[in-house]
Amino acid sequence: MTIASKEIKDKEKRELEQLGITVNGTLQVNLPKNAEVISHNATSTPTLGFGSYAWKIGRVDQRPQMTVRFKR
Repeated sequence: MTIASKEIKDKEKRELEQLGITVNGTLQVNLPKNAEVISHNATSTPTLGFGSYAWKIGRVDQRPQMTVRFKR
């Protein structure tokens, strides 16, 4: 399964900029024990199996992405 944010088109970016809308925050994803992460572009990851995957997002064009496989 791939989890990703929607890509924002150039026109949409310009419109957000014109409205003065900015992005500044953190997205955190906690996964169940049976999840195997295949790939990600997270800013930080769990340490020793504890914690969450996190993305610090400061621009509208940043796209958090993660591909996960669930084991039985």
